[in-house]
This record gives sequence, C-alpha cells and structure tokens, in this order.
Amino acid sequence: SLRRILRNDLSVLFWEEND
Repeated sequence: SLRRILRNDLSVLFWEEND
C-alpha cells in the first residue's frame, strides 16, 4: 500500500500490506 504511506506513514505499510 504505497499510496497509503504517502497519506500516513510507513507503519501503515505493515498495517495494510495487502493493497
């Protein structure tokens, strides 16, 4: 979920790595 990281931070990458 690279688009999510741009909005939040890299913790979201581990939180939602399915995107």
